[in-house]
Amino acid sequence: MILAKTSEVEAITANTGQVNSSRFFVLIDPGHGGKDVGAFHEQLKESNLNLAVARLLAEKIGKEPGWDSLLTRNSDQFMTLEARVALAEKIKPNLFVSLHANSSTDNTVRGLEFYFKSQLSLEEERLQNAHHEEFCELGGNPSCKKSLPSGVEQLLAVSTEETASSPQKAMVKNSVLGNILADLETTRKVESGFAFTRLLKNHFRQRNKIKQAPFYVIDKTSAPAVLIEMGFLSNAVEAQKLMQQSYQAQLAEQIFATLKDYKHLLDKECTRSLHSSLCEKIKETGVSYAPAAWMRR
Repeated sequence: MILAKTSEVEAITANTGQVNSSRFFVLIDPGHGGKDVGAFHEQLKESNLNLAVARLLAEKIGKEPGWDSLLTRNSDQFMTLEARVALAEKIKPNLFVSLHANSSTDNTVRGLEFYFKSQLSLEEERLQNAHHEEFCELGGNPSCKKSLPSGVEQLLAVSTEETASSPQKAMVKNSVLGNILADLETTRKVESGFAFTRLLKNHFRQRNKIKQAPFYVIDKTSAPAVLIEMGFLSNAVEAQKLMQQSYQAQLAEQIFATLKDYKHLLDKECTRSLHSSLCEKIKETGVSYAPAAWMRR
């Protein structure tokens, strides 16, 4: 299965297998595709809508100096969730943005929803993984290669030297350090995703909500990731808007404007301010959490 043009991926990941760290790189994920059309309204398929907005967004990013982007799919092709995550793990973008459209049994529901990584307990995550394995046929999940903070790297080096003669002590220390590193990585992802969703909420004048949910593509990607539900195709009025090219262009423009603000935050290292009071800020914003079954997004 083709994820993207081989030459395109190779050009971006030349020599290192990663994107150029001096450039701001966004991996855009148009949800669904091929036999998986997603939601629909009359002639409009969610998979086509997602791709249309993704292309418009990529076009805008391409005109921004020092920025790059890539689409997980650039045609109406089927692509597994595992393959989307595998591509993200290969090129390691600064941000992973997954685009979708919503649907509900209540056709009066409307508005946008912005999702970032949920914070599950270890046991909840195990249950989610178990459900996911039962739900779909896995093609093998890629291992998550984490870049470690320099201080942690030094700590690991010291631990390795100290415990070289004691396998049991080494196992215990590595287990503790592994948990610490996992917590640090999870916190980083949640902070970054939350920061971006707050910016999205500010840029979109339409009705919108910030939510948390264990959607596969944002949960399993080691890069900061968000999932944007651009509106409800089950709502006739909103679906008509989503069918219009002018509105699709407006959505792309609003997402792009948010990206510019997010990049500014990164440059100024302002996201550090979210760390100490993340939970309080989540409550203040009125974030809701969608637990239950594994989310196939």
